[in-house]
Amino acid sequence: ASELQETVNAHEEYRTLCRELEEARLMLRESEGDPEMVELAREEVDTLQATLAGVEERLRLLLLPKDPLDDKNIMLE
Repeated sequence: ASELQETVNAHEEYRTLCRELEEARLMLRESEGDPEMVELAREEVDTLQATLAGVEERLRLLLLPKDPLDDKNIMLE
């Protein structure tokens, strides 16, 4: 179970970032009359998208099946 904890944590972070991104996009749509608010919301969306891409890649790697030979010693001649 402990080996899955990192995957579970990455998935929770992914879900949280998705919710925050939706909220930032909503704020962007709702603040069209205020240029400062639009800029702030746009920066937030850009930051969240970049962070989300990194978490997606990490989660993708964590979900790859583990090679049973990874833990074995190998001897090269």
